[in-house]
Amino acid sequence: MKKKKLSDKQKTIMQDIRRKDSADLYEGFVLVNKGKVVDIFCPEIGKVIQINSTKRHQLIVGDSVGLSREDVPNIIMRHNRRNALIRLDDPMRHPIAANIDMAYVVLAPVPAPWDESIAQYLCYLYVLNIPCAFIINKIDLGQLSPSILSRLNYAQDILNCPVFKVSASSGEGLVALRQHLEQKTSIMIGPSGVGKSSLVQALLAEKNIVIGDLSAAQKGRHTTSVTQKYLIDQNNGWLIDSPGVRQCGLGSILKEEILLGFPDFQKYPCQFRNCNHIQSKGCGVQHALDEKILPAHRYEDYLFLCQKFSVAHRYERHF
Repeated sequence: MKKKKLSDKQKTIMQDIRRKDSADLYEGFVLVNKGKVVDIFCPEIGKVIQINSTKRHQLIVGDSVGLSREDVPNIIMRHNRRNALIRLDDPMRHPIAANIDMAYVVLAPVPAPWDESIAQYLCYLYVLNIPCAFIINKIDLGQLSPSILSRLNYAQDILNCPVFKVSASSGEGLVALRQHLEQKTSIMIGPSGVGKSSLVQALLAEKNIVIGDLSAAQKGRHTTSVTQKYLIDQNNGWLIDSPGVRQCGLGSILKEEILLGFPDFQKYPCQFRNCNHIQSKGCGVQHALDEKILPAHRYEDYLFLCQKFSVAHRYERHF
């Protein structure tokens, strides 16, 4: 039988496998992807290396990679991602950042968030397997609405999602936030204009982060154009600064996946395993709602997400 010839791509992959098996690699992770060039921090040698990137590796900020031990290192492999931040409303499912220990959803009195956004962020991050915390920025400018605060209190008390109240301009609350960032790779997401870049600037005083003002319509302008990972001095924490996300859209997902964002519903067993918690016989969630054990706002948010985002087919995740 005639032996099939390997393509150039297959040959390259095989060479990388052999080099991976035979070579002792430097370990590093991506700080910023500039297109054809990526900045990779290598802890062993304590410096940032600029390396030409290829489409084959499809590197994003936070990716962990193995580098050859050469005068001019090459990327030998990309390690599997634990998770990835993805715009689920993007038809191409392009990942933004990888290997995130905590995503901090930043909110502010201005621009004011809409009620269901809390559940939407929670569901979005649960689907992506990324732990969640909330930051209320600009506390010197006023209060969030009572309906938003009740949802945040529920997220903190029942879902174990920490909530931090800070002011990037005055520095109030930043000490506690800084402590929570220790030993983690974190990312800040949220609507534009809530002060994500200002927070990063306050936490990384020596960095020059571009900061913008609110537009006349009180909607934020995007001030960060490139996703980048920064070292937080003295606490071994890393912070990823990413372009603003106005709604952090869920896109089209299954109702079962929406339920990932409502783990508290599991406390209320239903008569049937496939209960959708919507006018179902023997539904434990409905019973908890009737008995006022489950807050009405929590169930209303579930109905809203099911109506707005759920579909009957499964989407493909690109991790």
